[in-house]
Amino acid sequence: VNRLQYAILSSALQLVQDDIVEPEDVDRAITHGLACRWSFMGPFQTIDLNAPKGINDYFSRYGSSMQRVLTDMNFPSDWSQETVEKVDKYFRSKYSVEDNGLDDKKLWRDQRLLDLAKHKQTYSDRDYRIVHYPLSIPNDQGQSMIQAIENELKQVYKQVKIRLVPTDEINKIDLSAEPWNLAASNLGNNGIFCQLGGPKNVEFKQGHSICFDITSVLDQLHIKNEQTLVIGPGAADLNQVLINGELVVNMTLDQYNKVITQRSYSSLVPEEKNEPCQNLYESKTCGPFQHLMISSIDRKKSSIVIEIDVHERLSDEHEEENNFISVIRRSLKQYSKEPIALGGIFRIEKGTVKAHVMPDFLNEDLTTKEQVDQWLKFYDMHAPLNCLSVILSEDINNAGFRCEHSHFFSNHGQAGHYHFDITPKEIHYHGYFTVCNEAVMVDSPV
Repeated sequence: VNRLQYAILSSALQLVQDDIVEPEDVDRAITHGLACRWSFMGPFQTIDLNAPKGINDYFSRYGSSMQRVLTDMNFPSDWSQETVEKVDKYFRSKYSVEDNGLDDKKLWRDQRLLDLAKHKQTYSDRDYRIVHYPLSIPNDQGQSMIQAIENELKQVYKQVKIRLVPTDEINKIDLSAEPWNLAASNLGNNGIFCQLGGPKNVEFKQGHSICFDITSVLDQLHIKNEQTLVIGPGAADLNQVLINGELVVNMTLDQYNKVITQRSYSSLVPEEKNEPCQNLYESKTCGPFQHLMISSIDRKKSSIVIEIDVHERLSDEHEEENNFISVIRRSLKQYSKEPIALGGIFRIEKGTVKAHVMPDFLNEDLTTKEQVDQWLKFYDMHAPLNCLSVILSEDINNAGFRCEHSHFFSNHGQAGHYHFDITPKEIHYHGYFTVCNEAVMVDSPV
């Protein structure tokens, strides 16, 4: 094994030395290209899968071309036909191939490719399937949008204050300070509503091992801001925290997408306990489902920022459809015929909320809402709580967007997924939200 590794490393170094490739090209070829199959199935089985009649067929077609290229590289290429037939014989003893070629191999070939697809999804740094969707931007600096949100909030809350924050004031507010503890001083501009994966990855066991590298996502979105804010709710990477759990992403990155400030948290329910625990989360990876608002921190550029402050819910019923974020989303849908999105931070200043924390995954599919609710761990959690939230007025083109999602962290060790408040007389929400310019779906579950 060492001899093989040394040969590969030597070849890689020679390619870099000869200015044929850059170092990152070598790694990308291994993790993103055909060699990803090699790491899962080996080079011989990969070739045998793709050639209609196996290894022998492959080398009879392409062997001479390979030898010409290798000769130009001064790399040994003096294998014999006897060696090729030896390798082919091994695979034919496992998988027979008659005159029909690929048709004879279809069943076991398809199964191996399905296995490969699942394996490749576990690579956090991989080529992602990215789809961009335009969003509506208010054409009156958000005044009519604010009016629509205010009208809807007044149907649910006794006291409602909402305003457009002036640009000069945005730069004076420091959301990185107590009590907000955002990773950046403000919400930034040119916001992107971004969804990585989807709920199906959590509900179906085939998606449980999927993870995402957030910096790789930023690279593939060609984001190179001097400072980028990335916030949002999702699932922790179980490769980092060993069990499934909630995640609140809250970090800033530089123009090379290296972390500047990391204030992310996970919330986990250890098997030996029934109570969740909040922990600092240092990783740049996340689990199979994550929402992000990605924005540029640039004080020279303006953005639409709204401040909302509400007290005391009018109804005593504990209704999820009338939670703080659901009311805002409903007003956005009524306000605009085109999809519109917000992202931001809000604090639960007073009151108690119903929240959940995901426990470790079950080794089974969850096919109904009842099964999901039975699996989740629900808790009453108490103010003050800092919520990072994303809101999308509609599932664009039925692409699989989750349209609202809020996770919170706190200074007293409580963190989780916000559902609704259960103390209507006490409740007090206060938050800042900015308008997003586009929506992005990354690796939507099939």
